[in-house]
Amino acid sequence: MKIKLFNLIYSFTAVLAVCAFMFTACDPMEGSIDEVRGKAGKNVAGVSLNKTSLTLLKGQSETLVPTISPPSALNKNVTWASSNAAAATVDQTGKVTAVAIGIAVITVTTEDSGKTASCTVTVEPASVTIYTAGRFEFKAHYWKDGVSTTLSQDGADRSWANDIAIAGGTVYAAGCTQTISPPSRDAVYWENGTRTSLSKPVAASSTEATAIAVSGGTIYTAGTYADAAPNEHAISWQGNAEVSLVPPPAGIYFWVTSIAVENNTAYVAGSYQDLLSRNYAVYWAGATPTNLSTPPGATDTGAHVITVVNGTVYTAGSYFQSGRSYPVYWKGTTPTTLPCPDGTGLDYLRAITVDNGSVYTAGTLSTGSRSSAVCWKGTTMTILPEPSGATGSMAYAIAVVNGTVYVAGYYVKNSQNNLCYWKNGTFVDKSAVIGDPHKMIMVFE
Repeated sequence: MKIKLFNLIYSFTAVLAVCAFMFTACDPMEGSIDEVRGKAGKNVAGVSLNKTSLTLLKGQSETLVPTISPPSALNKNVTWASSNAAAATVDQTGKVTAVAIGIAVITVTTEDSGKTASCTVTVEPASVTIYTAGRFEFKAHYWKDGVSTTLSQDGADRSWANDIAIAGGTVYAAGCTQTISPPSRDAVYWENGTRTSLSKPVAASSTEATAIAVSGGTIYTAGTYADAAPNEHAISWQGNAEVSLVPPPAGIYFWVTSIAVENNTAYVAGSYQDLLSRNYAVYWAGATPTNLSTPPGATDTGAHVITVVNGTVYTAGSYFQSGRSYPVYWKGTTPTTLPCPDGTGLDYLRAITVDNGSVYTAGTLSTGSRSSAVCWKGTTMTILPEPSGATGSMAYAIAVVNGTVYVAGYYVKNSQNNLCYWKNGTFVDKSAVIGDPHKMIMVFE
């Protein structure tokens, strides 16, 4: 009897164990064996975007689409972030909005596992506006694209604008006014069309402003004045305060062509002539002159334009050799000769900029009476195309925006100066006529 009772208890215990196992295996809270085995596959393994690069014009928007793997992942929540919200923003739906010219990296991150993917967004300008300083019918003008503004002469007989700058939406131009009787020539600048006469040195019989820059709310101009000899002297102004530029020892006659400002110091480019009528390129930092090295074999040099990048001075201009003019730029005082095809000569090298360590210049080559707009990246030259029927072209300004090279200038057709620009060498017609230009700048918006 005890044996039978023991066997019954053993059998009942075994049955309970089997039932417990079956209940556990079938518990819907735990899932089936296959579901348990597949649970690891429901974690996020990665994420990708429909685009890894995107170019937008300022003001445009586009939505990026993430794809999470595996598709069976349970938690597909993501967050979005921009590395440069000043250039491009992104909301939590992946909508990217181009705010300003620049580059931003948009990153999506999964909530589960922290997986990431990114897209590089380049914001390009929606518009390119060209400002030109010059004159028309003996009066100073500036043009915003093709719209002309006549600058005040305040009773003078003639005037001309030599340079132009834009700061905070205000248009500044530098030049001079001229009175025939009694004869006088006076340096001036214009601020949104309003003229300000610049102070005249005691020894000066005439003055002219040939360059202008605006930095930190201060207006910097530079130019020349003539004495009774008459010799031309270099001068600059900070506001209306004169800064006498120290002449190199051999200099007796000066030209000033360009000005740049960095860290409250004005840098002025130009050239001077000695008693033997040889010309030398020079720049001034503040009032202190620095002679630029003359390339081997050159007889004359001239600096036409200047820029300063982190304390390094870059100038561009020309030198003469064997009766021919060659383009050149200087980094510091070291010259680099730019290629110039046989049978051509440099008409003028008018623009320089530096981007990511590369030097970009632009100007005009001439073959007889035919002029052609050109630009250089380093020493690689590009002859810029012209529209059908053009009889010549000239380049006046250069800029690099997000790696894209813009050159502004004009082409001649039907005896008119027609405003244009080139984007990475592709011709863009502004469909606007301008007068006699002296300087141009581009504004990107």
